[in-house]
Amino acid sequence: MKTADAEQQFVEAARLHGAKGRGPAAVNREYDRIIAALRTLRSTPDRGREFLLSCLANPDPSVVS
Repeated sequence: MKTADAEQQFVEAARLHGAKGRGPAAVNREYDRIIAALRTLRSTPDRGREFLLSCLANPDPSVVS
């Protein structure tokens, strides 16, 4: 997975993971996508630090947390 794809997947999965009214299977699936994206981000020279720091300014609290 490319770094840009991993960043996009992380944000999308984090939003869906935090969405209300979703069942456990759906939440667990999004968690797995978050972890897969993090694995790719951790393989970059800065280990995903810049991207993860930028997520702190995201307006969606699910992405921030």
